[in-house]
Amino acid sequence: MNFLIRIFQVENIKTLNYRFYFANNYALIIGSFVHLCFIPIFYYLNISVLALYNVFSIFIFTLSFILNRKGFHTASTIPATLEILLHATLAIYFIGWESGFFYPLLAIIPLVFSNPATEKSHKIIIAILLAGFYLSLKYFANSHLPVVQLEKDVINNLYFMNSFFIIIGISTLVYYFSLASEITENKIDKERDKANLANQAKSIFLANMSHELRTPLNAIIGYSEMLKDDADELGNKQNAKDLSRITNAGNHLLILINSILDLTKIEAGRIELEYQSVNIRPLIDDVVSTVNPIIKKGNNNFVINCNDTIGSACIDQTRVKQILFNLLSNACKFTKDGTIELSIYKENKKQQEWLCFNVADTGIGIASHKIEELFKPFMQADISTTRLYGGTGLGLTIIKGFISLMDGLINIESTLGKGTTFTIKLPINQELCK
Repeated sequence: MNFLIRIFQVENIKTLNYRFYFANNYALIIGSFVHLCFIPIFYYLNISVLALYNVFSIFIFTLSFILNRKGFHTASTIPATLEILLHATLAIYFIGWESGFFYPLLAIIPLVFSNPATEKSHKIIIAILLAGFYLSLKYFANSHLPVVQLEKDVINNLYFMNSFFIIIGISTLVYYFSLASEITENKIDKERDKANLANQAKSIFLANMSHELRTPLNAIIGYSEMLKDDADELGNKQNAKDLSRITNAGNHLLILINSILDLTKIEAGRIELEYQSVNIRPLIDDVVSTVNPIIKKGNNNFVINCNDTIGSACIDQTRVKQILFNLLSNACKFTKDGTIELSIYKENKKQQEWLCFNVADTGIGIASHKIEELFKPFMQADISTTRLYGGTGLGLTIIKGFISLMDGLINIESTLGKGTTFTIKLPINQELCK
């Protein structure tokens, strides 16, 4: 097995083309072997022209094998296919229909079925051309006698040998395809493992760097606030204004660093959830008081639908607050002079109690084909929204990460120009709080 892998495998082949590369190598090697076997047979039958042609065929297959190994996968099939078609013509011309009718069928394998680079329309055209070539050979064989008149027993033996080689070839082709698939899957697994290790190392590095950055940044923010207070007391308005800008810039940078830290913690698997029994209404009031200045800034009408008797739930209070704050901040960012509605309720489905949140806005909305992009890191639904509204594109990625950790569900319904509704469902499991 290892010997076969060394013969057929090469490191610089892309995974997409690997099965085609592998099948090509097999077909070229087995083709050379078959032609080599027929050289003494044709000499024995005194058909030296076909014997010499088989030597030429081996040379063509060797050339195709070298091209394939160099990475010219499609180009390697061209000389091999021309050889197959010429071989069919010569065999039928010299010996008869039984000796060469199967060759055009073999040409279909590398050109039509194996090559992932060949477009579907091209495959259909090639199949039609090969079918036309096949029928023309049949017409020629019916209207012309072969040059060499062999005895019927010899022709039957040749037909049997050809059939035998085809059966052996197809059987081993199936085996080599399965071997190619196994090698390909191993290669994919190794590449995936490398990518996962690299991604995990990146996440750990960013998490550590975020911690290192937050400490001096908090000091900068703290000292700038102290200096601003001193400037206000001294009546130095210009210094107070500049220090206020430093504080705002520092707080903005701290938010970005915290977002990256949360994302890297999720990717590195370092998030630990802290479940506790939480009264829902006070939690909502706390979130609303935090986000209220942003709502007023956009001149939006804010509506809360939450029953005072909603009671408590076993949740991670910090993560739920972060989820709601991010969703409401997003709604405020993309809604001006509109309405933002927050609904909180409980529901029971499939013997599971869920705590549900709806955040609906009448903002710019999202095109349906852009919704999938929302949860990708550093991505927004449209590049233009980044220019107009700002943002890093991390908020929804972090939200989805938190919801997945809590075994929750998230759904988006949006109409471009009319608004967006986010629905979050978190399972309530009181056992986690005991």
